[in-house]
Amino acid sequence: MDLERLKKIIKGMVKFNEPMKNHTSFHIGGDATVYVEPKNLEELKKILFLIQEEAIPFFVLGAGSNILVRDNGFDGIIISSENFASLEIKKNKVTAGSGLKLSFLLVSLIKKGLSGLEFLAGIPGTVGGAALMNAGSEEEGIGNFIEKIEIMDFSGKVKNIPKRKLKFSYRNANLSKYFFLSKIEFNLKDEDGNLVKERMRKSLRKKKRYQPIEKHSAGCIFKNPPGLSAGKLIEDAGLKGKKKGNAVISEKHSNYIINSGKAKAKDVLFLMEKIQEKVYKKFQVKLEPEIKII
Repeated sequence: MDLERLKKIIKGMVKFNEPMKNHTSFHIGGDATVYVEPKNLEELKKILFLIQEEAIPFFVLGAGSNILVRDNGFDGIIISSENFASLEIKKNKVTAGSGLKLSFLLVSLIKKGLSGLEFLAGIPGTVGGAALMNAGSEEEGIGNFIEKIEIMDFSGKVKNIPKRKLKFSYRNANLSKYFFLSKIEFNLKDEDGNLVKERMRKSLRKKKRYQPIEKHSAGCIFKNPPGLSAGKLIEDAGLKGKKKGNAVISEKHSNYIINSGKAKAKDVLFLMEKIQEKVYKKFQVKLEPEIKII
């Protein structure tokens, strides 16, 4: 990897051998060879061409809330969406940069009296990450409210993908074929700001009651199988509270693994394998990871 060339083409932050535990909600992960925060789409395009020219592995990172980075780190470029955090609100049309924190977006919607995304309260991460995984529940996902998405494809072109070409399903969207999501436009409903605020509070209270959202984790570890709860399957398999090093299967919600101190990725992976093995043995159900492992 031509590190000197990279430093010349990027005005945004560039760090070498950057600990990824500093950039994930798990607080786990070895070093990335390069960590960059491109300032704009032009810099992003230059990174894309360098990646293609030198066949460099890469990963686009939002807030790091759905990620497990291995202990030996990532031998490639981590591209942060940190600087893509714009927000524009025109009546009921809301356009958010992919790197905008969901929490900031939701507070802004309360102020403007715009409804629809209340169910996202308490979900960490960025708007772009939420769109990529269609954050929400099986009944209600963020994709239901997206009108169009601005992307950069692998040729470096910036395009708008309209609603009719977007496909969202449980924990999935047809967006991984693009290099980068830059902006997401939502169509929301006018509503009294106090009502929007109360619904967000209700959603947050429910999450706090049933999920360990105040702990270091990556959110739900496994997807819910059709018609089933991954958390209940894990609990019924007798795994609640099981530990490996400082990694613990949550007592509050068994589909969460908590970093209770200085857990290693290998500890989390051990527990994940144990969960899959025991759940399959007892229920003949294969649990599929929801988190991304890099």
